[in-house]
Amino acid sequence: KNMIVKKLQSAESLGSTTYICTDKTGTLTKNEMTATKLFFDSRIIDVTGTGYVPQGSFHCNGKELSPKQMEIFFRIGYLCNNAKISEENGKYGILGDPTEGSLVVLGKKANLDREFESKFAFVQELPFDSERKMMSKIYSNGKKSEAYVKGAPDILLAKCSFIMQNGRIKKINAKLCTKCIKLFKKASIALDEQKAQTSTILATA
Repeated sequence: KNMIVKKLQSAESLGSTTYICTDKTGTLTKNEMTATKLFFDSRIIDVTGTGYVPQGSFHCNGKELSPKQMEIFFRIGYLCNNAKISEENGKYGILGDPTEGSLVVLGKKANLDREFESKFAFVQELPFDSERKMMSKIYSNGKKSEAYVKGAPDILLAKCSFIMQNGRIKKINAKLCTKCIKLFKKASIALDEQKAQTSTILATA
């Protein structure tokens, strides 16, 4: 009662909710999430830094990588997003969803956030819902419009036609799709065992 709701979809979803289940990822204890590993171009990349402090680097097999090599990944995560970083007296926080906040932090760690904000203009949003299991945002760079999407790996992979592998864009097939899903599940189990808490895995396209 007596509430102002910005997005009607949120109110509709909550109105039909019987149970609310939460996971212990730090969202409850510290209200923060941190992206620690990326899977991009057939490589697993480690991300340094904790919390929402926009400082860190990217490594694969002990070698530091240039964020420019993964620009498309950071672009999707940063732009398909509604979270914002806040800073007060040297302490960083997030205005919005903690998971989305971790992707904004990635873009800032890569030092590509200003480039994204200056080159791409927001056009339209298709918010996440329980049926689509993904969120989409459309942006224009002045020459063309592109849709950036994030969501459940199995759902997103099923809708993709191509994948980047070893620096090349290849046609995705059922065998490769299944291999990627198994890799996501394996990574999730490994993270859970390592940190003794539930991890969240997102795919982007």
